[in-house]
Amino acid sequence: MHPKVYEAAKLGDFENLMTIISVNGEDLFHQTTPKHNNILHIAAQYQQVNFIKNLLHCPLGPPLLWQGNYKGDTPLHVAAKVGSCRVVQVFIDLAKSMHRVVQNGQVDLCKELLRKPNSNKDTTLHYAVRGGHVGVLKLLIEEDSQLCDITNAADESPLYLAANRGLSHAIEIILGASSLSSSHRGPKGLTALHATIFRPPMGKYHRILSAVNQVLTESLSLSLSLSQGFS
Repeated sequence: MHPKVYEAAKLGDFENLMTIISVNGEDLFHQTTPKHNNILHIAAQYQQVNFIKNLLHCPLGPPLLWQGNYKGDTPLHVAAKVGSCRVVQVFIDLAKSMHRVVQNGQVDLCKELLRKPNSNKDTTLHYAVRGGHVGVLKLLIEEDSQLCDITNAADESPLYLAANRGLSHAIEIILGASSLSSSHRGPKGLTALHATIFRPPMGKYHRILSAVNQVLTESLSLSLSLSQGFS
């Protein structure tokens, strides 16, 4: 990536970016860093909201939102990782507006973007939970509660990650938004309940433990009922 393009994205200087591109050509839009980060990745990392809005209004801007870097992270992954609610909202709004012009309306581009996994099969929700970014977590779940059902390559569900980190508010949001089918899985056969038990006591410990236990019990009961129905 051209050093001046990187600096413009980092500082949020859209006017300077347009000047550089007018002189050097539109190919600069497609340049990446050695780690394959594009202009949107850089702007998202430094939470340059106005720069991102302007960039996404350019014809060549929106396709950058679906590009992954060397880890497969999209700019939305980066925004979730740094905990920027404003950048996440801008990306969601753009994806939703693009959904309206998809032929026959058969593809939900917003959900496609939200659920897009990186090379470790982490979604944006996994990143938000790991960082303890409850605002971003809530925003993502409100847009697509089925993100709670997705496990990554390590078999970690968002609920397991939240329980393992003792994030009581995140646990409550996930439990409140998700269905009985939502994943509580963790690595090596562990569940969110195991992670909750192993954590040191916290203020809302007993209530959260009870809620997680109830979800697992109801999920097990549902599975048994279905299996008996087929027998």
